[in-house]
Amino acid sequence: MKIVEPILGIVAVLSMILNLVDVPATRSILVFSLTILSLIYFYLSFALFNGIRLREIFKKKSYIEISTLKIIVAIFTGIVLSIVTMGLLFKYQEYPGGTQFIVIGLAGLIVIFTIAIVKYKKTKSEYYLKILSRAIFYGVIGLSLILIPKETWLELRFKNHPEYIDIQKKSWADPENRELRIRAEKERMKTYEKE
Repeated sequence: MKIVEPILGIVAVLSMILNLVDVPATRSILVFSLTILSLIYFYLSFALFNGIRLREIFKKKSYIEISTLKIIVAIFTGIVLSIVTMGLLFKYQEYPGGTQFIVIGLAGLIVIFTIAIVKYKKTKSEYYLKILSRAIFYGVIGLSLILIPKETWLELRFKNHPEYIDIQKKSWADPENRELRIRAEKERMKTYEKE
């Protein structure tokens, strides 16, 4: 797990960047890497952050020297990071609810960051450094994605599809117009066909 997490993170970031320059198949790679990363955080964070190997997670002796607080913090951190990674995926893919996921995740990251910084100052434990580094990494990416205006994001993501940009902006300007929304969705589907 120590190796899988950073590899998936690097793959996700690279696929986001490569997708912006229209490299084929990067959307699929992004979905795969962020989904697996989210699942690891959600289900295995207690082991990941406490340095427990995957084959040791069901052995009682693995948890002898780990405090209950560290396990609780690891589980909470995993849930929050899972929410943030799904928010990043939803926001990047323009699925509904992406911004809400990220905002909820960022609120959780603030709590985690505060706990980790206070505990690190007291203990100087590497455990809290791991948590701080992840909170900062995902916090910066999440905040960046929600601060970019949706028009700028649209133009950046779909620069090679001016028809879609035009119709989508018109659809946003007139949200009650069902026909515009349908046309925008059809144009969006055409952007996927060119991958």
